[in-house]
Amino acid sequence: METLQTKFKQFKTIEKEVNESDRTIVHYISTSDKDRTNEVIDPSVIVDTNFKKNPVVLFSHNYDWVIGKSLWGKIDATGYGYLSKTQFANTP
Repeated sequence: METLQTKFKQFKTIEKEVNESDRTIVHYISTSDKDRTNEVIDPSVIVDTNFKKNPVVLFSHNYDWVIGKSLWGKIDATGYGYLSKTQFANTP
């Protein structure tokens, strides 16, 4: 029987803006950092034209769990990442 190895993942959080009364946050949805599979997506190549037609925000990429909508998205001034402002649904 094969022994399972535990892998530990790390991530960093960068808090940009939180507005509890509007239920909005400004956050990175992609950065130039390596992801958990050691891939990098350069923010400058993100094309969000189709997404902006229906800018829903999903929980864990699950289409059955819409939790809000994206109000806007853009590459930040440094080119480090793609920022978005999300407004969460008024549900628990």
